[in-house]
Amino acid sequence: KAAAQGNSRAVPLPRPLLGTAEPHFSFAGLKSAVMRAVQSGQYSQPDIAASFQQAVIDCLATLQAAPVPAWAVAYQSDAMTEALDPAWSHAARTGAPTAECADLFRALLAGHEDEAVLLHRDFHAENLVWLPERDGVRRVGLLDFQDAVVGHPAYDLASYLQDARRDVSAETEAWMIDRFCAVTGRDAERFAAAYALQSLQRNVRILGLFARLAERGKTGYLAHVPRVRRYVERSLGHPAAAPLAGPLRACLLTPVPA
Repeated sequence: KAAAQGNSRAVPLPRPLLGTAEPHFSFAGLKSAVMRAVQSGQYSQPDIAASFQQAVIDCLATLQAAPVPAWAVAYQSDAMTEALDPAWSHAARTGAPTAECADLFRALLAGHEDEAVLLHRDFHAENLVWLPERDGVRRVGLLDFQDAVVGHPAYDLASYLQDARRDVSAETEAWMIDRFCAVTGRDAERFAAAYALQSLQRNVRILGLFARLAERGKTGYLAHVPRVRRYVERSLGHPAAAPLAGPLRACLLTPVPA
């Protein structure tokens, strides 16, 4: 919320990856730079928040502009639909129209396969780590990049803005999406439609994974389920996801059982 009131260029935060075509997964001291900006007292909280969000957008946009490595596999409609299996087997009602939901997901996601970029696939704040014993850009690393794939550019942005561990308002989310489209030159309306479907798939899959973990005794993840369900409903509110609204609500358990 604060970011929407701030100047996104007020704080000179570092931008890793800029000026290079290499897809290195690192953030050049971004979190520490934010900490120093706060401690300095020179900048308002809205300006710091806006500058941080802009830096994230710049980094993500630059990463996605890098050449796609030969080893990266596709994460598009077929693979994304298969990835929903845990939701149908662990977080769906008995007898629910799961096959219909899967078919709808596949068809809707296939309508947005006109571009594919390198994705981290787990792009959120907890995967940034400060490594002071290292030098230069290697001081901050982005963890868990072993699941990197090729997919729609909206996926990683959705990972950041619909993180299961933190609340992000719809207003902040819309503000960030608009800025991302401005930086990358994408059509905002078409990107928003793809974003709704990518975020919806991601969160439905997460509901299944959390339910499966709970069945195995790791019930702590259930604390995040209400937030993830709110994100599901937010995505279902977009016209691009409207065909899924009825069938998906008929499928998903509320709450996910421990």
